[in-house]
Amino acid sequence: MFPDAAQPDVVKSALKDTYYRKALGKDFHETLLRLMGPRWTQAYQQEIKLLANGCYYGLNTLVGQQTLGEEYCDIVQVHQPSHLYVSTLRRTALFIFAVAIPYLYKKISAKLLIMARPRLVTPFPFTPIRQRLAPHVLEPAQELLPSPLRVAKEWIEKLKQRVDAYRFDEATAVLVLKWVPKVHSAVRIFKRYHLGLFYLFGIFYHLSKR
Repeated sequence: MFPDAAQPDVVKSALKDTYYRKALGKDFHETLLRLMGPRWTQAYQQEIKLLANGCYYGLNTLVGQQTLGEEYCDIVQVHQPSHLYVSTLRRTALFIFAVAIPYLYKKISAKLLIMARPRLVTPFPFTPIRQRLAPHVLEPAQELLPSPLRVAKEWIEKLKQRVDAYRFDEATAVLVLKWVPKVHSAVRIFKRYHLGLFYLFGIFYHLSKR
């Protein structure tokens, strides 16, 4: 049985993983910047980061392999009580908590704050540029999509417009504006507390692995 990893090795492994994830995210961003343009990449920065993190952890942790940082420090993830390799179910949960949960937390909290703000009323009706174009300009692009995909795309766009236009009533908005910052503050304090536990006991550097 191998000994437990020392604190410096765990920290070094985490820093290496952070470096490679950021490098992968930068490559994704540069590639999509050339393909989709600056406006699209600016609007979907969080999704690009999610894609990079998902690819990074999906190609190693999710399939039962070491991450590049773990391989660099010769560390293997095990289930603490039994010291056996982590099961597929636990690896899947680790992947979800490390990749999806932080993304959903940021998106949902930001959306709640937007819904709590009063809707801006413009004195003139606003028409998107795509709707002001002549129909024959849009037809060739729409014909490229099969009928079911075009219907799904239109349904998603309508749903997104409804969600973007929705606003809370005054009482709910007051509660959201009061409690969302408190939740953010509590999460920051909990992360610091968790990091302090790691430096005291030397295990569980990442909250998702606890």
